[in-house]
Amino acid sequence: MNMDYESLVGEEIAFPFKGKDYVLKEATADVRIRYQNAQIASMERVGDRLFGKEGIADTELLLVQGCLFERTDKGDGAVAMGFVKALGGRLVAQLFEDAKRISDIGQPATIEYIDAEIAKLEQQRKLLLEKLDPKALRNGTMAGSE
Repeated sequence: MNMDYESLVGEEIAFPFKGKDYVLKEATADVRIRYQNAQIASMERVGDRLFGKEGIADTELLLVQGCLFERTDKGDGAVAMGFVKALGGRLVAQLFEDAKRISDIGQPATIEYIDAEIAKLEQQRKLLLEKLDPKALRNGTMAGSE
């Protein structure tokens, strides 16, 4: 069976803005990972609940900045974060929604999604600790768990 990987290459949305041409492109793997890691890092567990903490709103800007390029005769150039921060809130919100859609990122992380990711990480941590010191794990004393 042959897979047509060319069909998975990203959609682009070109648009003029204040006399310049811009293009919103599909998030690269690097941008996607940085965005998702920033989402997880901006959550805090309190008991069995997760809450957004400082920086949660910045994750939207991170995705937009990673997908937005200025189109010139010399090619497409990345825009600076300062440029994205200076844009109007409604424009950034629309660019964010479009970036998620064309990047197939889906809905923003939910508490359930983040809880599942944390559970996976905790399981991976447990397995690593067990390899390092199986006796300590059986006794309930996991090094580095403080």
